[in-house]
Amino acid sequence: QEKTKFSIEQQIPDVPTLEEFECLLEESSENYPTGEGVENMESELHSAAIDTENYEQQFVQTTMEEAKCLQATNVKDEINDKSGNTLTSLWDNLEANVEKITSSISTVGLEDNTFDTLNNGSTASNLSESTSDMLDSKSQTKNQSKSVKNKTEDVHITFKEIIPFTENQLASLYINEELALVDMFTSEFTEIQIRSNVIRRQHKLYELLVSYLRVRNHLIMNSHELEILKKSCREIQKQLWCLGKACITEAGECQDGNPVVATHEYCTARFNHQALGVLSQNLSTIKDILHNTQALYSYEEEVLKLQIEYYIQRVCMSCKEFTNVPQNAPVTLLPIIESSQLIPQLVEIRMCITILFNFQRKLLKDRKFVMDTREWLTRLIAILLRVANWQDHLFILNHILRCPGGVMNWARNYVQNPVPQQHSKLITLQLNDPYLDHIVAVLAVILLPIKDRDTFLEQVQESLQDTTCTPSDTVWVILDEEGEEDEDIANAGKYLFESDLIFLLNQIPFSKVFEHVLYIQYQNDGYYQNKSYITPHHLLRIFAFLTTIIRLLKQGLITYDSPRYRQLAKRLSALIRDIVYYANDQWEEFDKSQVCYHTIT
Repeated sequence: QEKTKFSIEQQIPDVPTLEEFECLLEESSENYPTGEGVENMESELHSAAIDTENYEQQFVQTTMEEAKCLQATNVKDEINDKSGNTLTSLWDNLEANVEKITSSISTVGLEDNTFDTLNNGSTASNLSESTSDMLDSKSQTKNQSKSVKNKTEDVHITFKEIIPFTENQLASLYINEELALVDMFTSEFTEIQIRSNVIRRQHKLYELLVSYLRVRNHLIMNSHELEILKKSCREIQKQLWCLGKACITEAGECQDGNPVVATHEYCTARFNHQALGVLSQNLSTIKDILHNTQALYSYEEEVLKLQIEYYIQRVCMSCKEFTNVPQNAPVTLLPIIESSQLIPQLVEIRMCITILFNFQRKLLKDRKFVMDTREWLTRLIAILLRVANWQDHLFILNHILRCPGGVMNWARNYVQNPVPQQHSKLITLQLNDPYLDHIVAVLAVILLPIKDRDTFLEQVQESLQDTTCTPSDTVWVILDEEGEEDEDIANAGKYLFESDLIFLLNQIPFSKVFEHVLYIQYQNDGYYQNKSYITPHHLLRIFAFLTTIIRLLKQGLITYDSPRYRQLAKRLSALIRDIVYYANDQWEEFDKSQVCYHTIT
């Protein structure tokens, strides 16, 4: 230890020349005074070594923390296979560089033998080379650290969690003004229908229909009475003559003296004068009913029927827009017309349709009256559909949804959804089609809960309760459409049949909707898609549109969550599945086209 300890006073090496000093520090001799160069060299090298060591320790610690973060990241297996070897090699290079830097730092340590090395010119040159190597390794390590950091950022970006669009973002991509007004329109519809019940009773058509129904009821009662009298007459007619058999026996003696006995049977008829009196009275009653009451009611029936038909014909011919419509004209979806001449006529035709629908919500036994009212209703709706706007279509649909079960057996043609027009060259306007918005709104009206349906069907409920509470009737078991026992007999007329809802869904042209949204056309016995119109923005709008449809179908599953709607639930679920498949296929096709485009460019 005594040999290794030296002091600066004991041995001071020769002062290096200016050329050696310049070679050692690679700087000009003008920056350093000749007397102080050797004395300050030790302190400068010592501080430089300490700073380098601190920097390298800090760098190694930072690199190790980044490597641990990389190892702790949950990366998919396929990315691990691709990037694992690269990260491992980079980490090994970092460890090798750290060891090299540590060894180079140890050579610059301030030990007592430093002054021995200063006595030798070759040692000084080695120190200069090690210092330059240290700086090179430092820059190389820094570059490798940057590359590792870039790799880490790429991995994080690749597996960054995809955040779905918010409600506001989806709403901004697909805006359906008619769908937003569905709830308000339904509320106004129910409120007006319930509130204007008294006004409808004072309407001319309502009075004619009530009179026609009253006469029809009298006519039916007389017909029933006539049938009873005719049946009684047939029974009494059999009692006018009482037929019997008589037998007469005679005995005698033959010429030869033998006794002879002869018997003869014959039929007898006895006229019943009491039955004749009853029969005469019944025939007289039949004569009076036929010639007086029945003839009068039949005449009144025909007169009232003609008056109703004349009134309906006058409503249909009251406006030239109605008269000029051909019978084979397509159903339209016209904008709201503010013509002062047409509005009163539309109000009148809607009032007549409402009155006729009210009679469909009654349990009527007169089949002829029901068929007549449905025929008149069909004529009025046929006119309205050809000059209708979206409000008129929803007006008819809301009336249908508030009729008793089985309504679609005769009213399925009343729900007509005009298909979207041909593809437009303006891509941004493709999903802003009023026909498309109307179809979505109709789907919403069908699948959302039917508001105030019980109020509209109060008469049906009362009639069902009266018929089910008759004590003399035999116990009946009501079955549903699948042959199973209905779990809610008291409210059977309260619900629509499953077949009604399926018929309503069949009236929605889903195929035309998807063709319109996805730019698909039928050409040359095949379907063709114009992929140039499927832009990134349009694809996002497609996703927003299909999301709206799926949410409506989901609401339908909630609304009709009942065992009586099993097949409907299957159909709604199948529609959801098909829509998801369409969206997925369109996304895959778009992704492939984008990859091919970037490859070509």
